[in-house]
Amino acid sequence: MTDQPPWMLHIHAAITSRNEKYVFPFERIITGWQSLHDLSLKQTAEIAELKLQKSELQRQVRNGGGGGGDPTYIRDLEGKVSDLQDQQRRWIDDARIIIDTQKEKTSLQEELQRNQKVTEKLQEDVDRLRPFEESCSVLQKERTHLDSELTQLRKEHAVAIRERKDLADENIILTDTTLKCKQKEAESLNENNDLKRKIQELSSQLTNSQAGIADPTMFVDPHENSRSSQFQVQQDTRRVMKIPTQLLKELPGCHTNDVTSISVHPQGQLFASGSSDRLVKIWNTKCLSEKNVLRHTTGITHVQFSPSGDYLLACTSDGAADIYGTANWRVTTQLVGHTCKITGTCFGDDKTVLICSANRTIKRWDIARTACTKTTLCWSSFQDLATNGGSVVASAHYDGGVRFWDTQTVNSVEELTNAHSQQVTSVCFSSCGNKVLSSSKDGTLKLWDIRTYNAILSTELSNCEGMLSNAKACLSPDDCFMAIGVVANGENQIQIYDTKPSSSKLRYTLPSSEQVCQVAWLDSGSLLSAGSSGSIQCWGNPE
Repeated sequence: MTDQPPWMLHIHAAITSRNEKYVFPFERIITGWQSLHDLSLKQTAEIAELKLQKSELQRQVRNGGGGGGDPTYIRDLEGKVSDLQDQQRRWIDDARIIIDTQKEKTSLQEELQRNQKVTEKLQEDVDRLRPFEESCSVLQKERTHLDSELTQLRKEHAVAIRERKDLADENIILTDTTLKCKQKEAESLNENNDLKRKIQELSSQLTNSQAGIADPTMFVDPHENSRSSQFQVQQDTRRVMKIPTQLLKELPGCHTNDVTSISVHPQGQLFASGSSDRLVKIWNTKCLSEKNVLRHTTGITHVQFSPSGDYLLACTSDGAADIYGTANWRVTTQLVGHTCKITGTCFGDDKTVLICSANRTIKRWDIARTACTKTTLCWSSFQDLATNGGSVVASAHYDGGVRFWDTQTVNSVEELTNAHSQQVTSVCFSSCGNKVLSSSKDGTLKLWDIRTYNAILSTELSNCEGMLSNAKACLSPDDCFMAIGVVANGENQIQIYDTKPSSSKLRYTLPSSEQVCQVAWLDSGSLLSAGSSGSIQCWGNPE
């Protein structure tokens, strides 16, 4: 094997080393090439011999001797040589085609091996993913199950919404029916009471006519009440009170929760405090000592002494209203009929009391009969009630309005729907009974004349940043000052203002350790305040 090409030497080296990876693809190539190579060498030798013969014959022809110089024989030899050369070229071309084909085959086999490796790797990945495929199948089944459950829940939800709507409609109908029934009941009671009152009046007139006594109302001067009230105002204005400037005494923690209401006894020797801690406490005004404790099952919203001071009304957040006798501090009457939080109370006299609650109703009660004689529905929630001891009741409302009612009929007398721009927190009558003070979360105090229902004073609270929703404002006994607890400049304060329109300015500020929700003036000129932490303070001017 001589004159072999480099690639052939590489193949022989591979065969010699018996590298199975390379030998197998090239064994047939090598065998075929060797056969072609041997034939090529044989024909090359024959061509060389023929060329020698041709040269010898040509030499003999030139020398003019020998029979070998036959031209025909020479042409035959040349033809054979040409045929052998053509055949040799064809074999070489065939050998090259075979080699190229084998190279292409080798390349395809290598690509096939690479593809097999990729396939094996993919199969390994598939084997690794087979558990996940099973998990996915389980998850798909669970998803299908959950989808069916979700569809069922949506159907049930739609049914529940329809049922809820139906129940809401039924509730509205029942509420309207209940209100109508209550109104009819109240109207019936009102008619019965009016009838009884007329019978009593007729009986009294009949008795007087039989005794020959004229009706005493015939001799009443219609201007007597106005003159007496004017005289009372003149007497009150002569006794000018001093502004309280110092803390005389503090009762820290007398309640465990915020104090929601304070009421001073008409004679001034006692005052009551109600709290969310479900207690009503009775205090001695002079020494601020605790005199009695009245316990309830729910938080107290309002306490109120009757005009005579013989009774104390205590109302709670669940609608209960208990009347205590101040002689022994025992419950004498329970007014049952309010179904939600009571937000305001006031006595008409010792025989009647008016109570408003969060369901927008105001009820008039006959204490002796423990019966509701009139129920009136208002379109805005009540926040507070106050009376002048006569025929007028004022109410504070969530919509910023102040409304006036007849004490006997509980019919609306006047509505000031735009009295304030925000919730009205309290109303308070002056000692003369002709003026009403209202406080609002819009940061203003307003004084109203109930004879004209016009605002005669509007005072903007100084640097007011807020107040409690049940913050109570009050007038001094001489009607010269008004006080309220607010948050101003980040501090808890009690601010005192003049009531004169010409000088309605901030007169004094009392600092408080807690947010003040209730203030009440004593006849002595001292000022009581109660805070959101359950403490009570007494402010005044030490002699």
